[in-house]
Amino acid sequence: MNDDNDITNADLEYYGDTDPHYSMSINLGAEYKGFDFSVFFQGVGQQYNVRNGSMGCAFWRGWTNTSSYWIDNTWFEGNEYQNANTSAKFPVASRNGSRNNWNYKQYNSLNVVNSWYLRCKQIQLGYTMPKSVISKTPFSKVRVWISGSDLFDISNVADGRDPEALQTSGAYSGVDVYPSSVSLGLDITF
Repeated sequence: MNDDNDITNADLEYYGDTDPHYSMSINLGAEYKGFDFSVFFQGVGQQYNVRNGSMGCAFWRGWTNTSSYWIDNTWFEGNEYQNANTSAKFPVASRNGSRNNWNYKQYNSLNVVNSWYLRCKQIQLGYTMPKSVISKTPFSKVRVWISGSDLFDISNVADGRDPEALQTSGAYSGVDVYPSSVSLGLDITF
C-alpha cells in the first residue's frame, strides 16, 4: 500500500465499520375520492459489509449453491471449450478450499463491500366505499386494500445478497433471503 516493497503494518488500510451511516427514510401518503395510497422507503447511504459465509465466493463449500454473480467474473485460464478470462474482476474460483480461503475468505478489498440501498419497506393502495353505497348495510365503513412489503430495493450490492443482512449472513446455516410479501385485505367497521 505504501510502495516500499515490504509487507508490514504500514500497508494496512482501514476499510470502515459495519455500522450503518447516513440512515434515511421517507413516508408519503395521499387520499383522493375514496382512494388512499401510502409508501414507506428506508435506506442507508454507507455501510461496510464483509461478504463471507456460504455465499462469500463461488464454491465456498462443495455442497453450496453459487450465485450467478460469479459467472464470467472470475479468472479462468481457458480450455478447449471456453475462452480465457484472465482480466476478470475476481481471482480464480476453485473447488479447492485452501485456494478459496486465500483468495476470498481473508479480509481484503474483494469481500468488503461499501453498500448503500433504498428499500421500499411498505406500499399500500386502498379504496373506501362511499357511504351512499353502504348506507343500507349494517356497516359504517368498508375499505378494500392491497399491500406489499419489501417489494424492491435500489442498491449497489450486485451479488444478490440482502444489503440489510448482517456481515455473516449465509454463514453455514443457509442464506439470508430477501423476503417479499403481498397482502389483500378487507376492513369492515360496524
